[in-house]
Amino acid sequence: MSNNSNESRGFGTRIGYILSMAGFCIGIGNLWKFPYMVGANGGGAFLICYLIIALCVGVPLFLIEVQIGRSSQLSGIAGMRRLTGKKGSGWNAIGWIALFTVTIICFYLITIIGWNLGYIVKVATGSLSGMDGAAIAQEFTDFSGSWSCVGYTVIVVVLGWILMNTGVKTGVEKVCTFAMPLLIVMLIGLAIYANTLPGSREGLMWYITPDFSKINVSVFQAAAVQVFYSIGVGMCCGIVYGSYINKKADMVGDTASVGEYPKVCVNLQTDVR
Repeated sequence: MSNNSNESRGFGTRIGYILSMAGFCIGIGNLWKFPYMVGANGGGAFLICYLIIALCVGVPLFLIEVQIGRSSQLSGIAGMRRLTGKKGSGWNAIGWIALFTVTIICFYLITIIGWNLGYIVKVATGSLSGMDGAAIAQEFTDFSGSWSCVGYTVIVVVLGWILMNTGVKTGVEKVCTFAMPLLIVMLIGLAIYANTLPGSREGLMWYITPDFSKINVSVFQAAAVQVFYSIGVGMCCGIVYGSYINKKADMVGDTASVGEYPKVCVNLQTDVR
């Protein structure tokens, strides 16, 4: 593959690549599952285990996936075939297992996004106003089994298809460059609001203060599972992202920046090439 071909199909800017990868890593695994995993596994103690495993295992493995993609300039299945040079190699199974994993994940991920879209409409129209906890729970039960939920899910599928078929530069990159900073602003706003609620100080101190007596094998195991789920290791998505960056790009620096992209938004507007 020529350099010109790679440049035409790849990301247009370094910040676009970083934010697009952040959009993949910072998803349901962090916004939905992570908080209750922390709550169920000792608060600050779980955070310490999570950070150790993320730095020592999660990030290196994700970098390996990105490097495989950058070296092959292909997707997971085709990339493993090119790197091994054999169609019958056992290593090629990595690509097929990853494809199966992503397919399974998409079944529930698309459904959850459909729920979110439906609830955005409900909140905007005021249909949830005045409901107590029991009424809201019943509303979710009724909505999740309705044809309107199926309709919202179909809308999500169609929008996803349009986005993916628009191209990297004009589709994924442009959307993530706008959406990810907006997400940070929303999260900051939610954090400020949450810390104004009664009992927030006690909750925050419990969250960030480690109780080392809580650290055991099961907590490390839960943290390891969460690291793989949050970063997205083992799905070959890193291979796909790596296939869209030039071989001369600062792969380690750009990938590590995913964890600190709020700062990156301010000072990175350089060409990915």
